[in-house]
Amino acid sequence: MTVTSNDASVITGEAKTTLSLGASFDPMSPMKAVDKEDGDATSNVIITSNDVDTIVP
Repeated sequence: MTVTSNDASVITGEAKTTLSLGASFDPMSPMKAVDKEDGDATSNVIITSNDVDTIVP
C-alpha cells in the first residue's frame, strides 16, 4: 500500500514586530515552515519583497 499526502507547508512567524530606530531587520528570523512530508522546510521560504526601512520612524 502506498499512501501519498501533499499537504501544504505551515508557515509561522510573528504578526507584529517592534524594532528600534536604525535596528537591523531579518524577516526570516521569526519564521518557520514545517511540512508533514519533509519536516522543517524553512530553508525553502523565499522572501520576495522586504521594504522595511528601520531608519524612518
